[in-house]
Amino acid sequence: MNGQNKWENGIVLSFDFKVERLEKFYNGSYNTAYRDVKNCLLENGFIHLKDSDYVNNNIDNEEAIEILKDFIAQNKWFASSIEKLTIAPNVEHLDLTEDIKVFRDVEWEEEKLNSHEEEIGI
Repeated sequence: MNGQNKWENGIVLSFDFKVERLEKFYNGSYNTAYRDVKNCLLENGFIHLKDSDYVNNNIDNEEAIEILKDFIAQNKWFASSIEKLTIAPNVEHLDLTEDIKVFRDVEWEEEKLNSHEEEIGI
């Protein structure tokens, strides 16, 4: 990486639980377990991307590991229920969402919408 610190742009953290184990070790609905992790990560400067994917642009791998250790120390169920947990250096990404919209075929969309409305009798 040309001598740059690969963690200088922060980290991306992803995790998955083994639901069967989570149901045994977590006291409550397993959906609440995901919320508990999310709250911890948000409190520590992470941004929720989607599902169980988070990014923090201001910490490195060592800081991320410390946050996880602190969480696990108070939430024993986490280490017993985790299927996969990864951290990776955050890299710059391009959001093409707005750029791709120039390729929309508005006439085609209108035809599809109209035919759908006719099918359901609107």
